[in-house]
Amino acid sequence: LTNKKKSFKYFSIVEIEASNQTTHYESVSRKIKLFEFNNWSDCDVINSSFVWFVNKVSESLLKVSDDSSVIVYGSDSATSLFVAYQRLTRCLKHQNQVNIFQQVAQLRKLNVSFFANLECYILLHQLLVEQQHLGNTDLSLLEVKESRSPRVRREFEFLQKTVKHEVHASVTLISNCGTTLVFVNPVEKVETFWTKIFVENPDLIVSCDKTKSLRDLGFTDGLNLNFGEMSLELKHDATSVEIRRNDSKHTVALKYLETTRSIEDLISASNNFRRFCQKVTGVVVVTSWESVTMVALSQLIERIESESKFDVFRVVRDLGLKVTMEQYELLYKCLSHHGSDLYANTTC
Repeated sequence: LTNKKKSFKYFSIVEIEASNQTTHYESVSRKIKLFEFNNWSDCDVINSSFVWFVNKVSESLLKVSDDSSVIVYGSDSATSLFVAYQRLTRCLKHQNQVNIFQQVAQLRKLNVSFFANLECYILLHQLLVEQQHLGNTDLSLLEVKESRSPRVRREFEFLQKTVKHEVHASVTLISNCGTTLVFVNPVEKVETFWTKIFVENPDLIVSCDKTKSLRDLGFTDGLNLNFGEMSLELKHDATSVEIRRNDSKHTVALKYLETTRSIEDLISASNNFRRFCQKVTGVVVVTSWESVTMVALSQLIERIESESKFDVFRVVRDLGLKVTMEQYELLYKCLSHHGSDLYANTTC
C-alpha cells in the first residue's frame, strides 16, 4: 500500500495504490484518489479554491479507469454544498433555468444531514452568485445580497418541516429512457402528500384505479383543494391537476391503473407505463399493490431488453419498496408468460 498526499488551504488530495499478489505470477492493483475537504467557519471558502477543487474532482472522474476509484470525503455541510453545487452546475449545462430549492429538497431526502443549517443553504446561493450562475436560477441578485432574506428563511423552514429522510417514503429510480421515477406513499394527511408532489415537480402521476386514487389524492368533495399558499384544481376529466403555489403554476398529467392482478392485465399496464415514461422526464408513482408490481415488471422488462443476463432478486430489491410473496411470484409468472426467450435471460 503506497500513498501520496498534497495539502492545500481547505483541501487535500491523497492518491492511494494498493496491490495484492493473487498468484506467483499475477497481482491485482487498484488506484484510489481521495479528495478530502475540511470544515470552514466563514464564507471565505467562496472563492476560486472551492471551484478549483470541484473541477479537480470532475477531471479525475473523466480520467478514471475501470480499476480506479474517486472518493470525495468531508463533513455533512461541506459534502452537501459540494454535491448541490455540482448537481446545479451540471443541470445548468442542459437547462435554461433550475430551481435551487427543489434540488436541495431532493438531496435532503437522500441524507437528512445535508443542509442541516441555514448558513449552508445561504452559502450555496452565494456560491452560485460568485460564479455568475445566478442568471439561470430562480433567484434574484437582490435576494441573495440580502443573505437573511425572508424568502430564503421560508424555504429553509419548509425544508426542515416537510423534507425528511423516511424509510420507504420516497424511492427514486432512473429508467433506461432517462425518466426519473419517484415512489411516494399515500399518507393520511393530504396536504403532506401534495407537498411531496410539489417538491418532486413531476410531469406525470401514476396511481391505481381512478375512484380510489381520487379519494387518496383528496378530491372527494370537489375539483379544488387549498392548503395555505398551495392550491390544486382537477382538470380534463381528472386526467391532469394544476398546482399553484405563490406565483408559480405547474400542470401534472394523471394516469390511472385499473386492477392489475391478472398476468395479462399486469403486462398490458407495464407496457403502457413504459410508453408514458418515454414522453416525460419526471414521474411520481403513488405506491399501491398494483403500481408497485407494475413498475417492478416494467423495470424487469427494461433489463431484459438491455442486458444479456440479470438477477430478478436484485432488480426487485433495488426498488426499495416492500414486495409481498404474492407479488414476487406474480413477477416470475409474468416473465414466463411474456415470452420464453425473454425469460431465458434471467439468472433464475
